[in-house]
Amino acid sequence: MFVGEEPGASATIPVDSIQTVNLSQVNNWDICFIDNWFTNELFGPAYLVVGQRIFVGGTYQSKVFTPTMVSLRRQGIVGSLVQTTVTSVSENIGSFEMQNDALLSYAAGGGPFPVATDNQTVFVNIDGLMGLESAGAANLVVTGLVFDNPQALGTPVAWVHRVRVLP
Repeated sequence: MFVGEEPGASATIPVDSIQTVNLSQVNNWDICFIDNWFTNELFGPAYLVVGQRIFVGGTYQSKVFTPTMVSLRRQGIVGSLVQTTVTSVSENIGSFEMQNDALLSYAAGGGPFPVATDNQTVFVNIDGLMGLESAGAANLVVTGLVFDNPQALGTPVAWVHRVRVLP
């Protein structure tokens, strides 16, 4: 995994480094530190995909890191709009495809990946999901959770609560 940050007093695992962490013995998997039967159905050791932002907690003793929990975290994704499909008559329930020239599009086989929205999604600088249909190749920042896509296992799908069209 790519280490983006390390809290604590010592820099024992360098930030901006690639580390291999064995998660096979971890039993505590949650979403945003919520651990219940519902979150366990959506995220766990079988549902990891490249590009997800995760928190790995554990102990560090005698220069050995022992992970004890993994939590899926919200993340921001920058990219360009590829295609919009409104999947419901309800205002903002639908999806679109987004190209991210970093890990997420790489994980999706080098191409765009799906982004799902709902009526709780906040749209900034655009009039909702319907507005995206006519936005062309707009540049976006979306914020939400990245899951393993049940329709194409091993590839990402982002469920977002915020979509912002960049000027």
